[in-house]
Amino acid sequence: MIKTGNPVISIYTEMTPNPETMKFVANKLLYPGKSID
Repeated sequence: MIKTGNPVISIYTEMTPNPETMKFVANKLLYPGKSID
């Protein structure tokens, strides 16, 4: 089995109905059990 370094985390933005607001999305939980506003 090959061990690699840290996993790759992708972070991207999505549009919301409000044109002044963007939503950030990640493919992994950055702070499990917490909400960040």
